[in-house]
Amino acid sequence: MLKKKGLIFILFIFVFFNLLYGCTDTKPEVIETTPIETAAPTEAPIVMEDNANEIITNGDFSQGYHAWGLYTEGTGCEFGPSNGSAFIPIKGTGNVEWGVQMFQDGILLTRDCTYTLKFDIKSEVERTAKVRVQLNASPYTGYIEEVITIPAGDEFTTYEFDFTMEQFTDPAGRLVFNLGKFEGEELEAHDVEIDNVSLVITSGEQATFDLGEREINNIKINQIGYMPENRKVALISDISDADEFRVVSSDGAVVYTGTMSDAKDNPASGESTRIADFSEVTAEGTYHIEIDNHDNSYDFVISENVYSDVSAAVLKMFYYQRCGMELTEDYIGDFAHGACHTTEAIVFGTEDKFQDVSGGWHDAGDFGRYVTPASKAVIDLLLAYERSPESFTDDTDIPEHGNGIADILDEAKYEIDFLLKMQDAETGGVYHKVTTKIFSGVSMPDESTEQLILSPISAEATADFAAVMAKASLVYSQIDAAFSAECLNKAELAWQWLAANPNEQKFSNPSGIETGEYGDFNSMDERFWAAAELYKATGKAEYHDFLKSGKIRKGLGWKDMGYYGLISYLSLPENMRDAELYDEMLAFLLDDADGLLELTAEEAYEISLADDDYVWGSNMVVANNAMLLLIANDYSPNPAYVTAAYEHLNYLLGKNALGLSYITGFGTNQVYNPHHRVTQTVLKVFEGLVIGGPNANLDDPYASVLLEGQPPAKCYADSDQSYSTNEITIYWNSPVVYLLTYFE
Repeated sequence: MLKKKGLIFILFIFVFFNLLYGCTDTKPEVIETTPIETAAPTEAPIVMEDNANEIITNGDFSQGYHAWGLYTEGTGCEFGPSNGSAFIPIKGTGNVEWGVQMFQDGILLTRDCTYTLKFDIKSEVERTAKVRVQLNASPYTGYIEEVITIPAGDEFTTYEFDFTMEQFTDPAGRLVFNLGKFEGEELEAHDVEIDNVSLVITSGEQATFDLGEREINNIKINQIGYMPENRKVALISDISDADEFRVVSSDGAVVYTGTMSDAKDNPASGESTRIADFSEVTAEGTYHIEIDNHDNSYDFVISENVYSDVSAAVLKMFYYQRCGMELTEDYIGDFAHGACHTTEAIVFGTEDKFQDVSGGWHDAGDFGRYVTPASKAVIDLLLAYERSPESFTDDTDIPEHGNGIADILDEAKYEIDFLLKMQDAETGGVYHKVTTKIFSGVSMPDESTEQLILSPISAEATADFAAVMAKASLVYSQIDAAFSAECLNKAELAWQWLAANPNEQKFSNPSGIETGEYGDFNSMDERFWAAAELYKATGKAEYHDFLKSGKIRKGLGWKDMGYYGLISYLSLPENMRDAELYDEMLAFLLDDADGLLELTAEEAYEISLADDDYVWGSNMVVANNAMLLLIANDYSPNPAYVTAAYEHLNYLLGKNALGLSYITGFGTNQVYNPHHRVTQTVLKVFEGLVIGGPNANLDDPYASVLLEGQPPAKCYADSDQSYSTNEITIYWNSPVVYLLTYFE
C-alpha cells in the first residue's frame, strides 16, 4: 500500500509450521489450509559472502550501515558515524526495551538447523540489553532470546550463543539488539558500540527459497469470465512450439479454433507473449482454452451476469471493514466481532482534549482510520452510484437493507458520519487520522484496546473532507435533507480553515506516532477538488474564482486528487461553466486518456503500466487508469477507451504475468494470504479483497529477500508477511467497484 508499514507485517505461523520442510529428512504432516507461496527448500546450502555458512550481511560494518536499521520509538536516537562498527548514541531509552533497536532483516533460518550467534559490544555505562533472532511479525516469536549485562568501559565484550531453530523455517526473520528501557534501570545518555556480528549455521543445511521457480499457467485469462458481446482474448506466454489454440466447452466440444498472434517481448514480465483472440465465442457457458502439449487454461464463464457475484463482494468489503459497531454472524459469518475502537481519542499534544471519532472503515490490513484515503474511497463509491444508480439495490447483505435507500449510499454514509466526527468544531480543520501509537498486533478489531490518538489537523485532510462533504450534500439532498445541509455547512467551515491557512506544510507523523503517515508534499490538488465540489454545490463565485486562478490538477489516488475536481467541473450545467476552463479541463482529461491508450498498445498484457508503475499498490494504478478511461469515454465517446478499460479488469482477474486473480474469493488461482489482521486471526480470507499487487521496489523484508531479481510484473508474493505486495485497502477496492459497475 502506499503507506509504509514500518515494522508490522503478519505471518500465518500455523501454515508455515505445517508446510515448510526442515534440515532433516522427516516431512511434517501437511494440514490442508490456505496455500502459501513459498517454494520447498532444496538440499543445496546458500552461499553467504566469504563464509559459506555466514548469514549476516555486513556484520563487520565495513560497508557502514548497509543492511542494518535502527528503530526508535520516540527516543530520537540515530546511528552515529561508523568507523568499522555500529555506533549508537543513546539519547534516551523510551518506555520499552525495543525503544532503541538495531536490526537486520531477511535472516533465513531453517527448522531443525543449529546456529551460533556471536558479536562484540561495549557501553559507556553498565546496562542491560537483549539480543533476539525473531519472527518479523506479530507475535514476534523469539527463536533465540538472550539478556546480557554489558559492563561499563572502553573494551568490547564478546558474546556467543548456540541455538537450534525449533519452530519452523522462516525465510525472512529479524536479528535485533534491544537497547531501550529495562526494568529497574534509569540510564543517562550514553554510547553503545556493536561490531563483528556473526550468525553461522553449524549443523544441517540451509533451505533455499526461490519464488522465481513458481509454476505459472502459460495461458492467462480472466478467470471469472466474459460478457457475451465483449472482446475476449487470452495472453499466451512463452509458448513457441504451437500456433493453434482451441476453446473447449465444459462438455468437451471444441467451439472455436484460432491462431495465436506473433510473439512479442514483454520486459515488464520477462516473457515472450502472444494473443489468442476468441471474441467470436458468445454462447453462454463454461469453457477453457487448450494448446497442444501444454496445460489447459483455467475454466472461465461467458454470461451476461458473469460479474454479479464479484461486484457484490468487492462492495461488501466495506462492511467487513466497519469500525465501531458489532458485526454479527448473520452478515459476516466467521469474521464476526464486537464493537471496536469506541473509546474517545485524545488529541495529540493535549492532556485533556478528547473527541468521539467512532465509526467509519478500517483503512487496510491495520485498524487505523485515515481521512485522505477514506476520501478517495467515498468519492469513488459516490461516483459509481451517480453514473449508474440503477445498478445499486436496497437488498444487499448489510443491516441497512430495506430502508428505501440504495445500500451503496448507506455504506458510504457510514464512513461520511465518521469523517464528520474528525472535524475540529472550533477551527473547521480536520484531523489527519486516528490510530493507536503503533500498529496493533494480529487480533480481532475489538481486541485492539490501546489508546486512540488524533494526529494533528492537516491541509490535505481538511481539503479532502471539504470536497467529500460538498459532494455528499448533493448526492443525499433528495434522501436526507438535514444530513445534506449538515454536510454542506461542514464543508464550507473546512474551506474557511483552508483559506486561513494557505501555506500549510505537508503532514508528517508527530513524534512517537508510528502508524501510516499518508504524507503529501502539496495540498493544491486537494484544494482544487474542494473548490470544484463546493462550486457545484453552492454556485458561489469565490470557489469558481479559485479554480480559474490556479492550475488544473490531476490524479485519482489518495495523494493526487485533482481529477476528482475536474470530473466535478465537467459535469456542471453549461450556464455554470467557464467555457475556456471547461475546454482546457476536457483537453487535459482526453490527453491523459490517449496517453493511457498508447501504453496499452505497447504493453503485452494490454494495461497502462510502464515498467516503473509497478509500485506499492500497482493494482490501484491499474483500476484508477481504467476508471479514467471510462470517464473520458463519458465526455468524448471512444470505443477504444472502453476496450482498454476492460482489459484492465481482465488483468485484475487473472490475465496477468502470474496468472493470478488479485481479488480474494474469485478465480481458480486466487490470492489466499493477504496482509490483513482479521483474516490472519480467523485463518480464513473473506471474499472481495483487492490486493495491492506487484511492487518492483520490494518495500518489505519478505519481498526483498524472496523477490530480488524478478521482473517488475512478477514482484509479488502471496504471503501475509509481504505487506508491500499483499495488503488490502478500502481505496484499492473503491475504483474496482466503479469498474465492475460499469461493465456489469
